[in-house]
Amino acid sequence: GPEDLLGYYNPVERSYQATPFLVALQDAARQPDVPHFICLDEMNLARVEHYFSDWLACSESRRYQPDGTISQQPIPLHRHAEAKTSFMGRDGQSATDISVPNALAIPTNLIVTGTVNIDETTFGFSPKVLDRSMVIEFNDVDLDGMRHGATATEQHNYRFPESLSPFRLATTETFQALPLETHDHLVAINRVMETAQLHFGYRSAAEISLFMQIYHSILPEDVEDTAMLKALDGALLQKVLPRIQGNRARLEETLCTLLWYLRDLSMPGSNQDIRTIRCEDTASARLPKSYRRGFEMLERLRGFGFVTFFK
Repeated sequence: GPEDLLGYYNPVERSYQATPFLVALQDAARQPDVPHFICLDEMNLARVEHYFSDWLACSESRRYQPDGTISQQPIPLHRHAEAKTSFMGRDGQSATDISVPNALAIPTNLIVTGTVNIDETTFGFSPKVLDRSMVIEFNDVDLDGMRHGATATEQHNYRFPESLSPFRLATTETFQALPLETHDHLVAINRVMETAQLHFGYRSAAEISLFMQIYHSILPEDVEDTAMLKALDGALLQKVLPRIQGNRARLEETLCTLLWYLRDLSMPGSNQDIRTIRCEDTASARLPKSYRRGFEMLERLRGFGFVTFFK
């Protein structure tokens, strides 16, 4: 529950039982110009929707104000005017007295990531969580590198910034700033997803557009990629494909149509049988990463009768 993440007020001891997560939040709030990072290891051993509910609700309440500042609904912590807690330091010996407010806004300089495993001991993710996150898979294994010593990955002309860019909210204006061609691709893909009731909403569309703008600025410069297709490919892989889950009767036609579009960036003709699509050389696909991942899902759907994005 939320108290496991953020702590709770103990009426017997008349003090607040804080957690390392809450202390990290307060540290980030005291240093607004310094990026802070939290990693929740094995975060789906419990249901994310249960313990992360307050965080999800408050983070989506963020709005730009006329003066450019960001307002948001704070996370409620307790009902007292003030509460104290004694938190053990990192050395495991010295304790520090900390004042805990009755509510705390999520600092915009705090970035939360989580590691997940998908097996019988863990829980899946609801559309609510997937709509508010980006999914990154780590599946490649280099056993030769393990034996002979892996070398650092080359940057391949990626334009990594010297420092992290300031926090930005995904807004309607962010989506409107996309090139018209990119907008049309997102509209077409969402219509395909809608046939299986898996289409994304306004929040996801805005977040996709913000991700694409930032990712496009980091990718190796390509003057011909005016439609930001490489960034679109990454966004679909991290934000749209994870929404796909269901049985063959519900998904096969939708997934085949989606793959057709990912390959050609155009819809199949009325006289073309979309179920005959085959996994060809992914390098020829217009959106190769999403196309390759989508075909893996289609093969599992046809082989087992059911599929999710998560392996």
